[in-house]
Amino acid sequence: MLIWTLDLGGRTGWAMGPAGKRPTSGSWELKRGDDTREEAWARLGRHLRDHLSVERPDLIVIEAALEPGGQKSGHAAANTFGYLGAVYAVAGCYRVRVAAAHAQSISKHFIGRGRVGDRRLKKQLFIDRCHLLGLLDRDCRDDNRADAVALHDYASARWGRAAPKELVLFGGSP
Repeated sequence: MLIWTLDLGGRTGWAMGPAGKRPTSGSWELKRGDDTREEAWARLGRHLRDHLSVERPDLIVIEAALEPGGQKSGHAAANTFGYLGAVYAVAGCYRVRVAAAHAQSISKHFIGRGRVGDRRLKKQLFIDRCHLLGLLDRDCRDDNRADAVALHDYASARWGRAAPKELVLFGGSP
């Protein structure tokens, strides 16, 4: 099963690969300088279209959005739902299924704890775990990319029903 995961935001991390294998990953800068949020949503839509016209995953997995009342502000909620709308709309044009995973489930699976008080600490733990498992190169410090890779690992286990193909212990090479 080919899985594509997206950590949506102004800088969106992505990871794509077969379930249980090290995915190809990266990040896109969607909101640049004085761009409007609508320009960022459109840029996401173009990235999705460009990728899906070349390679179609069996599943796209995103982090489930908080309800609007749980967002930091109305502006944050509008941004979140704009990015989600772009994903569902473009994926629907290509008939690719989209699934959502809850942040605490991803965290529990990947670092062993559902809640980590500090946001920066959680992001660092995800980066460290990606390095330890050989899912990101040691010089990569991109937390959005690490979040997408962690989501890919979770999606591989949950929807791909795949265990990792290579066993990496104590930060060794796969």
